[in-house]
Amino acid sequence: MFLAEVKNYDYEMTLPKHYKDFLAKCYVALTLKPKRCSHFLWISWSPFQAQRWHLHTTAETVKDAVLAERERIFGTTDEAEAFAALDIATVAGVSERIWLITLCKQQERLVISPDHYSEIEKLMKLKEGA
Repeated sequence: MFLAEVKNYDYEMTLPKHYKDFLAKCYVALTLKPKRCSHFLWISWSPFQAQRWHLHTTAETVKDAVLAERERIFGTTDEAEAFAALDIATVAGVSERIWLITLCKQQERLVISPDHYSEIEKLMKLKEGA
């Protein structure tokens, strides 16, 4: 099972803010419903903060996002209090499950045709019968 957020923006705009919010949501989801959180998919049509791209899926980035939303998540504005309530294993769990998927307009046309789909179905039925 997975949780996904899709942002079809032409350029970076507010993607960094939305991504941090997404990480905080993933933390809460993993805390509340771990069996429903095999993967966290961030799907966008624009990369963001390219100089930090290699850090987007780190535990440190997840931790910072969760602490930024500390009032919503932990009910406190005090960073030290929120940090004490932070579950490091959950932070690591979110970090390990994140997929960053960046698409482009051309990929929207990469759809299998009905004819090809029916051919694949035929092959699958043959394989099932074998």
